[in-house]
Amino acid sequence: MKKFISLLICLPLLTVMMGQSGCPGTIPTPPLLRPAPQIALVNPSDSSLELSFTLDLGLYPDAWSINWEYGDGSRVIGLTPNSGKFVTHVFEANGNFTVKAYVFNSQALIGQGELPVVVQGPNRAPTASFTATPVPTSQPGVLPRTIAFNGTGSADPDGSIVSFSWNFGDGSPIGSGATLNHTYSSSGRFTAKLTVTDNRGATGSASQSVTANIPPTVAFSFTSLGPEAPDLLTVNFNGSASSDPDGGIATFAWNFGDNSPSGSGPTPQHVYPVQGTYSVTLTCFDNLGGSSSLTQSVPLLGTLPFITQISPSNGTVNSTVSITNLSGGNFQNGAGVRLTRTGQTDIAASNVTVVNSGQITCDLNLNGAQLGDWNVIVRNPDANEATLTAGFRVVTPDIVRLTTTLGDIVLTLNPVKAPGHVANFLHYVDTRKYDGIVFHRVPPNNFVIQGGAFESLGQGANPRLQEVEGFPTIPSEANNGLSNLRGTIALALRGTDANSGSNQFFINVGDNPNLDTGPPPFTVFGSVTGGLSVVDAIAGVATANATVRLVNGTTTTFQDVPVTDVTIITARRE
Repeated sequence: MKKFISLLICLPLLTVMMGQSGCPGTIPTPPLLRPAPQIALVNPSDSSLELSFTLDLGLYPDAWSINWEYGDGSRVIGLTPNSGKFVTHVFEANGNFTVKAYVFNSQALIGQGELPVVVQGPNRAPTASFTATPVPTSQPGVLPRTIAFNGTGSADPDGSIVSFSWNFGDGSPIGSGATLNHTYSSSGRFTAKLTVTDNRGATGSASQSVTANIPPTVAFSFTSLGPEAPDLLTVNFNGSASSDPDGGIATFAWNFGDNSPSGSGPTPQHVYPVQGTYSVTLTCFDNLGGSSSLTQSVPLLGTLPFITQISPSNGTVNSTVSITNLSGGNFQNGAGVRLTRTGQTDIAASNVTVVNSGQITCDLNLNGAQLGDWNVIVRNPDANEATLTAGFRVVTPDIVRLTTTLGDIVLTLNPVKAPGHVANFLHYVDTRKYDGIVFHRVPPNNFVIQGGAFESLGQGANPRLQEVEGFPTIPSEANNGLSNLRGTIALALRGTDANSGSNQFFINVGDNPNLDTGPPPFTVFGSVTGGLSVVDAIAGVATANATVRLVNGTTTTFQDVPVTDVTIITARRE
């Protein structure tokens, strides 16, 4: 009786332990002498993930309990012979599994069997995808109108693709393989179709329009009306020698190389602004959309001198400025340089060096020179001259005029208290970076007006503003004795980083001494000495929220953006 009780206590452990012999130290495990019980798959041809199995217990009349393992991590234990000889299991995925059954009598494991099964759930059709890329005819052995087809982007979600069938849309034989080239016998637009078949017979298809085309051949010539300006600057272009071997030229697109609007037609005439050498490109499009381009240099130099730019383009009054690059063409050795201005005595350059026919260096003594724009004159020894009108500006060291859509603001900068900030601000001014920039933030309560970093994309655009790239940030010069009081200008910062100033600035509309200490502290580097009423007018404009695009391409929403753009038309030294 004690032995029978011990057996009943141990039996659950036998069931749970899945094939381990009875309770240690109680009943020894007899050897598995009987043949393995046979497992049969009830629905072997079914494509369902749910499979049923039967277990033959003919050799196990003393079976007490049955355990099942399905090979996918799932198991069921402690079934009675009646409930355990027929089981159903739902597999989570397709695959190869080994199903096992364990038979126990009242004492121990007395038999085990297993059956390998292949589980195939409902078949999901493959997805066809392909690219069609024209093959350059410059490749050896490749004929025109050859298209490279690539179907390796096709996929089967629950198996593999075993065949690729290509219909090229031109009546040619069906192609096969994941990748192949096909040469069309004639030009045109064709509908190519790829059909893929997976390992269980399901198919998927994709189609796309393919253009087989020989691109046009581009040719053009050019002649100017005269040997010198202004006739030299008028050029007749002729692209009628361009041709298309399998159709016709539909469009001529001309890039004249001077940032002017593009031209059209086979024989345009174009007038250039100044002498120089221009890179001209003609792009021809045929009737099937194919294109080719040709670029040629068009020299419009003549023999007369001409000026394209001067660098630097401004200089401080009562100083000597070294001109490092007065560029143009047809400069002769012995040429002279001077500045002219109506009603003023010419300023003759010294140390004039003709580096080559396109570059001159010199020094300009601006002692006592009148502020404002001056013409730049180059005179060759043969008395021929070139003029760059208003090409050079004489300025004060520290005064900048912002010409805005609401009026002018004159700023006097303080290089003694904030030399780094003044140099940074003048760098943006001298490189014209503030031209076209808007005041993008006008908080309420006469706080500040802020600008320097955003251009408008249009009143109705969304995003409304686009951030422009700035120069590197500069170190803080806060606590320099200048306070953020009404009419002062300071550099804006990002977050709490006092050294993050770059192109954004603000003008204090009211007294804001709290900005001196922050955190972060904001560096004042000048003040408004003219046009404070314009500052007040900007501070009074209507504002609203607006979406803006940042330099990194992301968008965000700004508050207090003027509803009507307030734009800095120009920022110039005076």
